[in-house]
Amino acid sequence: MRQAQAWSRGGVGALLVLAVLASAHLEAPSQASEPGAATPSPEPVAYPEPPLAAGALPITGLQGADAEGGLFPATQATVDAVPAEGPVAARSTLRFGSDDGSSVLLARMGLKPDYATVWAGSWSYLNWDALAARVHRIADMGVVPVVEWYYWGDDLSRACVTSGCWSAGHGVWKSQLLWDLEAWFLADAVHRGLDGRPGIVVLESEFNKRDLPGWPMFNDMLLAQMGKIRERAPEAQVALGFGNWYPEGWAVFERAAQAADLVGLQTMRAGTRDAEERYLGAPGALVEAAQRLHTLFGKPILLHDVALSSWPSPLYDQDQAAALRGVFARLGDLEQAGVVGLVYRSITDHPTASTAGFFGEAERHFGFRSASGDAKPALAVWEKGVREARGEATG
Repeated sequence: MRQAQAWSRGGVGALLVLAVLASAHLEAPSQASEPGAATPSPEPVAYPEPPLAAGALPITGLQGADAEGGLFPATQATVDAVPAEGPVAARSTLRFGSDDGSSVLLARMGLKPDYATVWAGSWSYLNWDALAARVHRIADMGVVPVVEWYYWGDDLSRACVTSGCWSAGHGVWKSQLLWDLEAWFLADAVHRGLDGRPGIVVLESEFNKRDLPGWPMFNDMLLAQMGKIRERAPEAQVALGFGNWYPEGWAVFERAAQAADLVGLQTMRAGTRDAEERYLGAPGALVEAAQRLHTLFGKPILLHDVALSSWPSPLYDQDQAAALRGVFARLGDLEQAGVVGLVYRSITDHPTASTAGFFGEAERHFGFRSASGDAKPALAVWEKGVREARGEATG
């Protein structure tokens, strides 16, 4: 019934989308993955799980969209951990999270996430039910879904927006018309998945790239996207997803930032692009960017995509841990700058992530664990940092 109602509400948009896609002779990519500097895996990956942490409760009811009985699993997941002995007063009010595929892993470690990310883009256009199911599953766990609406990705430019362009990475035609039409389907899927519970949609992560910072008219397009999301998914907050570069151009998007519920910030580092000094300077870069955003817009800030690659090892295994340690050491500065949450890209490496992105091979090594489940030094830093921020014993 809910699906029928959704299609009824979006019937006109559906026909338009199908007509445009048919006229362009497009086919859905079978295994498309997100492009560019942001290249998370489109679906959760099954990695070896660590033993259940002392005091953590078992995880149940994560059958997913294929569960018997329909689109959503009937059994609600239980991931609340029993706090370990230790101080009860939290040191920080920041909330923490990572990708959807890491949620169970973190819960088994006794580190239930506050947020879990799901990526959606031009590859989602024939499978919105799968997005709704993932959002629903996350919300059932008592975790806030963060949906990264990454339609343009590395194809984003003025020319692509105004005239349309072919995306070699996704094998689809992209245009402003399709962006607007697909926003309806995205918002509808988010609304069905949240089912009245809170969530966040990050609008076009790292949108301020190439020639966009000098284009004030893009504000109007971002505002139109926000309107569609809020009309169909009123329970979701919208975060405007800035990339951490060329801060001189951020003020161009004042109107869109003021209309957003939160301002998002992405910061990534990898040895394939960054000298070691710049890599280790990531904590300071985060604080400086957050302070600037807070001064410009006065909005709550969500660090929605922080990623530190450990490739090439072994040098960057240690640098990843050192940079992450620096981030936790500056939580007070981040809070003072208006930061409310920190979402890390992925707890486990993604060996199938595209190497065509900005960081090349390093795109596959942002995790704190290898794909085979071996812990890197940064995993202990993350666990200790989150526990201390929450006022829990670190052992």
